[in-house]
Amino acid sequence: MSAAHSIWACDRVSFGGSVAHSTYMMNTIIKYLFTTIGLITFLLLTQSYSYLLFHNIAETLSIIVAVSVFILVWNARSFIENDYFLFIGISLLFVAIVDFIHTLAYYGMGVFAGYGRDLPTQLWIIARYIQAISFLAAPIFLKRRLNTPFMLAVFFLVSVSSITLTFFRKFPSCFIDGQGLTVFKVASEYIICVIYLGSIYGLFRNRHYFGDKNFSLMIGAFAINIIAELSFTLYVDVYGFFNMLGHFFKLASFFLIYKGIVQIGFKDPYSFLFRELKQREELLSKALNEVKTLRGIIPICSRCKKIRDDKGYWNQVEVYVSNHSDAEFSHGLCPECAKKLYSNYYNDKEA
Repeated sequence: MSAAHSIWACDRVSFGGSVAHSTYMMNTIIKYLFTTIGLITFLLLTQSYSYLLFHNIAETLSIIVAVSVFILVWNARSFIENDYFLFIGISLLFVAIVDFIHTLAYYGMGVFAGYGRDLPTQLWIIARYIQAISFLAAPIFLKRRLNTPFMLAVFFLVSVSSITLTFFRKFPSCFIDGQGLTVFKVASEYIICVIYLGSIYGLFRNRHYFGDKNFSLMIGAFAINIIAELSFTLYVDVYGFFNMLGHFFKLASFFLIYKGIVQIGFKDPYSFLFRELKQREELLSKALNEVKTLRGIIPICSRCKKIRDDKGYWNQVEVYVSNHSDAEFSHGLCPECAKKLYSNYYNDKEA
């Protein structure tokens, strides 16, 4: 086959690969577009029929995602080099627990009689604080090992104590009937937004620990969470438009977390679980390439013992070895050479 035919064949293969990739991307975009439109339509129809039903479905979906993340990272914890995702998984487990109680306590459910609209709003704020602070603190465990039993105990104590305070009416009020959101609730939402901004900054500082897909999806999840929290500062009715909008954004952020951790973890487990191992192998390979070693046949003068280098120059042994290895020399005299150079001294000493 001629060179022209070979180039033409390679171009056909490259073009075919590009077309196949473009087709795959287009099909994926269309699939997600129709799925998104279908889900939004379903939720809007549900909301028009019953806001409680819409709220239960939205919260249940996010709870399923949170628990799925925990199950994945918990079972994979012995294979993951750093504990970032393990910490995220543990935090999301307790976020799911608080969100579940929030769902049961939502106004109109009738599970906890006598608490009104304030209790579910307080539980919402507790869950969002746990989630946001956890995402902010998670990069610490990219370089430090996680004491899992201790961290489980911390999350358990924080969650249980916060929930207990709400049921004993000791937690700051977040919603007052006839007035709407309290200053504490609105201020907390803005504080949570700032915490998410810090989380985004932390991810950018440590982006080399993540795959490009994981990084982009996690950044997207944090950014959408900020929009969701801002939406939750605007509603005056727990069944209102901005409350519904905030739940849509919350679902979107959890979907990105699902894509970034759960789906990538199951579809491409080796790149997810062993990314750090690959990085360590690359660092080791780079270090080995930088190690200076002497190999092969070294031309050396049989009389003066000088060594010829690759450029044809003759060097002293110590110069050549120093240039081709990490060895260093300290000069001294062996007994035989000392006698030759300082024979008078040695003769006087022997006499």
